[in-house]
Amino acid sequence: MSTLLAALILSSLSYAAAQADDGTSPTFSLSNGVSGGTMTVLQGQVSNPIDLTVTSSNGFVVTPGGNPSTILPVTYTCTGLPLAAQCNFSPSLTTSATTVSLTISTQGPTVAQHRRESQGAILYAALLPGFFGILIIAGSRTRSARAWRVVGLTMAVAFCLLGLSSCAGSNGNPSSGTPRGSSGIVVNATTGGMNPISASTGFTLTVN
Repeated sequence: MSTLLAALILSSLSYAAAQADDGTSPTFSLSNGVSGGTMTVLQGQVSNPIDLTVTSSNGFVVTPGGNPSTILPVTYTCTGLPLAAQCNFSPSLTTSATTVSLTISTQGPTVAQHRRESQGAILYAALLPGFFGILIIAGSRTRSARAWRVVGLTMAVAFCLLGLSSCAGSNGNPSSGTPRGSSGIVVNATTGGMNPISASTGFTLTVN
């Protein structure tokens, strides 16, 4: 606990000292390592990682012990993401590290799977009455009223199963996943507190 407290005090003193130098708050810039300005990812896959880098020339980045860090923790968010896509940050969403790794995960289509499940259930229910009917007819020598009642009951049960299977096949929320195409992504980095400091960087995301 004492080590954490000392680090917080040191960051606060550094922040105050930087403000006292010229009367302004420290600022920072955010850059990204997207080659050519476009990140490409296959639908349903996760993109290759890229680096987000914080730089500053007026005191926001310090190097205690030779390891650069920000004097205040920075929180990262994404805007402009297509449907069913998500930004993932490492080492964490909020960190004092000056370099953060970013990946974007996308979702593949699920509608085809739902259709297969529904078709399988319908096929099973459709074959069920014929199967039972064959057993009953083959096992009886006369078409008595009792035999026909059994056949009718079997067919009624089969139709009920058909209805239940159809309902089960339509449950859930089938989705086409993350749409293919290009989107403008903006990554925002901001500090907390009463006077937050922020910066942003952008690139194009192409989903194939």
